Order: sequence, then C-alpha cells, then structure tokens
Amino acid sequence: MQKLAKPVVGFEELYYVTSCGEVFSKDRTVFAKNGKVLHLKGKKIKQFKNPNGYYCVGLHRDGKMLTRTVHRIVAEAFLPNPLNLPQINHKDEGRTNNHVENLEWCSAKYNTNYGTGMERMAAKRRNVIACYTIDGVLVYEFPSEKSAAEHFGVSLAAVSAALRKGEPYTCAGLYWKYVNVNNYNKAKKNGNKTERALDAHKDS
Repeated sequence: MQKLAKPVVGFEELYYVTSCGEVFSKDRTVFAKNGKVLHLKGKKIKQFKNPNGYYCVGLHRDGKMLTRTVHRIVAEAFLPNPLNLPQINHKDEGRTNNHVENLEWCSAKYNTNYGTGMERMAAKRRNVIACYTIDGVLVYEFPSEKSAAEHFGVSLAAVSAALRKGEPYTCAGLYWKYVNVNNYNKAKKNGNKTERALDAHKDS
C-alpha cells in the first residue's frame, strides 16, 4: 500500500507523519542567537516507548518539547473523528503497530471491551502484588496497588513504577512484582520458604 504523508496536527509547519506511523521534521530556516542563519535539513524523528508500551516522539517548538503518542498523531492526521471520540484503538491489539489501517477512533468502553481486553483485565485481577526483600524473601502481599500504597504511605505512582520496572528498581526498600494467584496459592500449599516467611511476618 502506498505510503501517504500529512502534517502533524498542531505542528503543521514543523513536522509531518506518514500513514505507517513515521514522523519527520521539515526542512526549515532558523536564526541563531548570534544572528547567524541556519538551514536545517528535515529528518526522521526517533521514537521511544512510554511506560504503557506505546511509541512516542518529542516535538519541539519555541524552545519547548511536547511528548505525543504516535498512534494519536497518525489518527489525528488521517482519520476523521466526527463524533469527537476520545480514544484510539489498535485493531490488532498491538500497541506498536501504528499503521493507519490498524487504528480507529473509539469510546473508552469500546476500547476496554475490544478483543481480549476483558480477558486481560480478568487476568490482572487474578494476580496479587508480592513484595520481596533484596534477598528474595517474600514479606508482603496485597490485592491491589492502592492497598499497597496506603500500607507503606507512598504514592500510587511509586508502586506502579516499581511493578512496571521490576528489579533492580525498589519502593519502600523492597522489590515488587505481580504473582498469579493460582501459582501463589500452590506455592503456599507446598510450603515454599518465602510464603512461610510471609506467614511468619504476618503473625509477628
């Protein structure tokens, strides 16, 4: 399929985006502080993933940078949105596939229920949050990020970051990760030493 290009909405004079999700700066002329005229050649903008797994780019204007998700840039440039829908769905559920054919404007409810969305949410609910010492001993478990944050008196963002980044990132001096409830209960039933340490900690 032919690759198309359109200006990035809100940065029309500076950037353009292709229908396959590539973002480029345009050729432009700028004036340096010393009065020198600089002719800058346009180039492909390097993309990076945000904590949620979506590709982003940094767009510069007037000395400031704004981070934008690539899928939103593509949708705003190529897909009409007459109903003013707030979210963008990846049809193949791949967060890094930002081809215009893979995107569609949608409601929050549609986005949540789409494809395996409900299954993924249910799987997350089947997990518990496990907190380990640096030596690998399990000392706490929580049913939710909110309950963990309240217990330690830390922000929800700090707990989320610890779970997302994993080792060696810590919060409250502990390593954090999601553990499947079924595996957790099986290990506990079998007398896993970390689960015994957890019970001992609870009883103390």
